[in-house]
Amino acid sequence: MARRKRKRQRRITQASAVIGPADGSLERILSEKEFLPLLVSSAQPFFRLTNFLVSTSPTTWSESHMFSLLTEANVLESFLDDFDARNNGVFTYLTELVASLRGFANAAHALQHLQRRYPKYGVEDPAGVSFEPLLADAIEWTTVSISKLLKELYQESEARGIPIPREAVGDRHFPSAFARLRLPRTADEEDVADEQQRIAEVASKYLKTCDLIEGIGIEKISDPIRLRHFVAKSCSEEKARFYEAGVHNLQSKYDTYIKNTAFEAKDANLRPLRGYISVSLHLLEYVTHLVHFYERHENDIRSEKTKQRIARIIVKGEVLDNAINFGLCCAAGFLRRGRAHAQAIFPAYTRLRVETLQVPNGTTLHLRPATLIYKVAAHYGTPVQMRIGVSDWIDAGSPIRVAVAFGMNPEAREVVFRADEAVLRDYRALFDCGLGEGPGGLDQLPERLSYLR
Repeated sequence: MARRKRKRQRRITQASAVIGPADGSLERILSEKEFLPLLVSSAQPFFRLTNFLVSTSPTTWSESHMFSLLTEANVLESFLDDFDARNNGVFTYLTELVASLRGFANAAHALQHLQRRYPKYGVEDPAGVSFEPLLADAIEWTTVSISKLLKELYQESEARGIPIPREAVGDRHFPSAFARLRLPRTADEEDVADEQQRIAEVASKYLKTCDLIEGIGIEKISDPIRLRHFVAKSCSEEKARFYEAGVHNLQSKYDTYIKNTAFEAKDANLRPLRGYISVSLHLLEYVTHLVHFYERHENDIRSEKTKQRIARIIVKGEVLDNAINFGLCCAAGFLRRGRAHAQAIFPAYTRLRVETLQVPNGTTLHLRPATLIYKVAAHYGTPVQMRIGVSDWIDAGSPIRVAVAFGMNPEAREVVFRADEAVLRDYRALFDCGLGEGPGGLDQLPERLSYLR
């Protein structure tokens, strides 16, 4: 990918050297006639790849085919964007077709990866669902949509005078499925000696994610108007990316702290939990790509003519049906299936205790101590309940609830916590040093609470 970016930048630099700017300015207008040979040169790798795809049936397209397509489409789209082709009347539709191909290739790649890995995840289908036939249908719809977009792209290229090379890459060109390599995501983490605490954190966050997804009221929706309203309210692109990021964070934490450990080998609930996380993640990736495509052609940024032409190829109702009635519903179903594993894991790796802590003399409960209380709970990620006086238990992981509780009880002398022993140790240390309210402020906090500074 880095090599492609360097090549693209070199082509842009060479173009600038050849065609201007004569007056020394940093930008000049390039005519469509001048731009065309640059585009033809840059599009050659993309078309040699798509020549292979259009010569074969979408039913034969694999995960590696889609990965190559999304990669080349991304390179070509970036080139077009460098020249602002999206806002040019001649090339705007071509640019939208390339962008749509990239999005659908991403969606297909997510599902094909899931299809290849599904038997190894050790999960059960959602209740009342035979998942693999639904998955195959969704892949077929997605790849057929790509085929339609490619056909339209070839016609548009011909109309714009862009010659399509005769050559096509061979099947050997496509890389086999590979695992993406990365370092553990520990930049924002302290050293934790207690591996069990991390396992409890993953289980806790899994249950919170289940509650979040179930809280938006997911169900199959056949009415097109209700479907559009649901997307606008509960599964816009921004919200879809939020759901996806939450599950992705779960998978990352699992792989960093649990995968290939002795705990994973001994606990029969851990590997299935990882499977439910992964299946849900790939489905939510699919949802995000489709909702992005839908919103991309609903907003006022795209020209009306371009939106109408795209709509004749890809039916927006089908996009939302696949995104919500397949992708989101199945993701929620798998998360629900995995809930029992998370519920079994959490108590096995926590040592819940109830402890009453005394508010230091001269200290009132206000926003700054409330923030520190919340930060301790957030640092550990496991459930922490708090009670002041005769009030009900509240979630100490909610900054608003803690702030409200402190604001209503500023003179309270006791705070009761129900949490894991590790969390309670930090709360004891925080209360012992005056909740950060002493002369030294946060500097007086002990080293074990350095993450609060």
